[in-house]
Amino acid sequence: MHPSSVHRLAFASVPVTAWQNGGGYTRELATGPGSAPRPGVGPVPSNPSGQAADAFGWRLSIADLTQTALFSLFPGVDRHFLLTSAAALQLDVDGTAHQLQSAVVLSFPGEARVVSTPAVGGGRALNLMTRRGQWQGELTVVELDGPVAWDDPELVAVVVLGGTITPRSGRTLGRYDSLHWNAPTRGIRCTAHCSAATVAEVRIRPTR
Repeated sequence: MHPSSVHRLAFASVPVTAWQNGGGYTRELATGPGSAPRPGVGPVPSNPSGQAADAFGWRLSIADLTQTALFSLFPGVDRHFLLTSAAALQLDVDGTAHQLQSAVVLSFPGEARVVSTPAVGGGRALNLMTRRGQWQGELTVVELDGPVAWDDPELVAVVVLGGTITPRSGRTLGRYDSLHWNAPTRGIRCTAHCSAATVAEVRIRPTR
């Protein structure tokens, strides 16, 4: 694993932001584009043109859903929502109810009116958002046991959902820890050993 191209992010170190409506919490894992992804550093800041802080190209985060709540609107953004907790969760998207099970991805436009209803005890989900017309995103759940090598140039992150992965030159990663590839060196080979691991592979590609 090339030390300057792949970064480990411990889930426990990621800052927690409460939703304004009190319905949950968000931990931002990475954002882009324009430069290398910046694991765990928070939203893209405002720039001199006056763009808002949410003017990201793409954003990867983990959400804790604690009660029934309305999602924020993100016009011009496509959302990919992956339930990672065991209990089912209901998402109402523009009036259509979706009963989500763990490891199932639901994609929907950021303009949609979305209401989440978690089971008793709450739920947790991986959330990938991509700016429409700039980026396309993909979340893929993979089960791994034994050696693995990642060298896909579209791969920007691997998030551990269960079990463990141990990169060849680093410490073992547990649940919700993640690996992140820098933009200039995506495709650099990363080898690891997986022990009964379930991971989410996160891919980003420019819109053509």
